Amino acid sequence: ILNFTLQFLSRETLVSYESDIYFDHIVSSFDQFILTSHTSYTQFLVFYMCSRHSNRTTQFLTYLKTKFKNSNIASNARYAVGMYLGSFVARAKFLDYSALRSTLLFLLEWIHAYLDHYTNESPDGPKHAIFYSACFAVFSISLFKCTTIASSSSVTDIIDTYKPVSYTHLTLPTKRI
Repeated sequence: ILNFTLQFLSRETLVSYESDIYFDHIVSSFDQFILTSHTSYTQFLVFYMCSRHSNRTTQFLTYLKTKFKNSNIASNARYAVGMYLGSFVARAKFLDYSALRSTLLFLLEWIHAYLDHYTNESPDGPKHAIFYSACFAVFSISLFKCTTIASSSSVTDIIDTYKPVSYTHLTLPTKRI
């Protein structure tokens, strides 16, 4: 089914407005069925659609960031969003540097705010799962895109944002959940 869907989406005759409709349906399906399903292949439909249109990448990243920071969404969904965000940015070869940078800074700022809020919190692994997904996303992006980040002229603002995260917060749980 995935192959047929990819063949259909790759048709050259696909009109722009049709593409918009299909992308909206795929993101809606991603939200309803894929996000928390823990499957390893179906999310690539979204990745594929984004690779074909740069505005889709921006749209999808905005969707993920908005969902991730929405505290009214179930924590397991926000955790999954953090994981997908890291996976998408880390592995998308078509992603431009400004999208990479803005996502990395978004995650680092969220991590800083989280650490500031939970400085005196006692360890509670499941409670901090969203925090761990944000850290995983930053680590994944940093690992897979280290050459791109290091070769950028604006690397210093990212490094400056990393500095406060580089120390260990003893009040947050350090064991794997």
